Amino acid sequence: MRAFRHVFDRIAAAAAVLLVATSSFVAADHESPAPPAEAPSPLTFPRAADVTAVATYALTVDDDADVGSPGTHALVTALGTNSVPATVHFASHCGADTFYEGGSVLPTEVGPIRSAAAWEGDVAWGTAQTPGVVAFGGTLTPGHITLRPGENVLAAATAGPGPSFLFATWTAPSSVVKLVKDDATGQLVRADSITLPLGVDYVRAAAVRIDAGTGKRSSLFATDTSPAAVVEIRDSDLTLASAAVMRGGEFVRAGCVTPDGTASYWVTHTSPSKIVKLVHTGGTTSQVGEPFELDAKLGENLGASAVTDERGLLYVGFSSISNDDTSAVASVFEDVSTGNGEFRLERLDLTAVDDAYALMVSHAQSGVARYATRSDPARLVTIQHPGAMPDPTVTAQSGSTRVIERCEVPSTPGQIDEMMKRLPDGMSPAEASALIVLAGFMCALW
Repeated sequence: MRAFRHVFDRIAAAAAVLLVATSSFVAADHESPAPPAEAPSPLTFPRAADVTAVATYALTVDDDADVGSPGTHALVTALGTNSVPATVHFASHCGADTFYEGGSVLPTEVGPIRSAAAWEGDVAWGTAQTPGVVAFGGTLTPGHITLRPGENVLAAATAGPGPSFLFATWTAPSSVVKLVKDDATGQLVRADSITLPLGVDYVRAAAVRIDAGTGKRSSLFATDTSPAAVVEIRDSDLTLASAAVMRGGEFVRAGCVTPDGTASYWVTHTSPSKIVKLVHTGGTTSQVGEPFELDAKLGENLGASAVTDERGLLYVGFSSISNDDTSAVASVFEDVSTGNGEFRLERLDLTAVDDAYALMVSHAQSGVARYATRSDPARLVTIQHPGAMPDPTVTAQSGSTRVIERCEVPSTPGQIDEMMKRLPDGMSPAEASALIVLAGFMCALW
């Protein structure tokens, strides 16, 4: 099985990812970071259940003709779970392959996870605690920092160069706290904060916007209220750039920005879900037309996540609306607004995923999207959306389903034993152990 052998060629890339997987998180502040704790047993895989936060970033892979040319980037997805203590996990995506790269149980005082953001190899997660806690890892020195009293429930986050991270609180009014990397320790420290205007309460969604004209970065934060509001904060100094109250938009829990940075889409956590389009020009934010209402009968309810791809297509993950419903839906839309002030979407594809309470979309490109499931155990699922693919002749390769990959995180000794049995013949126990520790296991693909 050549894909397993590729893992050993990818150890250098995996090592950066596995800084979190091979060491426990330790408390950290800007004055006296604690020393790293003793690494857990290498064959202990924390259980991944109910993924509530995902962040995807690019990682440079080694010079291997089978993997990619020099400078090629592999996608890495960092995940956080709704558990106490929380767990964090990493999966890498090289071409069509997805590998589980490892995970870690956070200290008992950290969790559950509500938000995540990543910049290159640096990752941070925000918790639903009072006050909120930010855990960090990846290429950052692993640790966590507790925010100030009143900075509760970190439900939305963005990341940028430096790295710097902005975490918004689920409070009334909300606050935004900026953390930056301390070069001396490699950990995150507090840099600044801002209290948002009155009425901007209970922020639950965030997205990064880069101005096409100036190249300046800002973060958009949307509220879980009725009506919902969106504010734009400049990343550099946390000043308020613009704000808008949505007409007909409420309880927003997901949003994303178009590739050119001129517009954003926000998905409501209602049944059916609605999508609101905002435009960002000249330092102002304004709404286009009325919210576009989706189809509850198709399962487009309780919007949970959203991203755009390189062509500006919108991918949305939804939630099931009852405990009896064991599937969740993912839809892809194209903006077909005519420019006369109306907002209209065309549905290009819709796919249901079984055994999932909700779908958290982490990345999409050329009609192929990856979703983490809110389920027990959690899975990474890759969906081929034929209606959204640039080449209409491409068809699904997995029979009657377009779910082409299902990656389940191992969580019990029995599952690990089964993994060992499926490894290639002739592999030594030591080599097999290293393989499982460094790469987890390969998903069944295609």
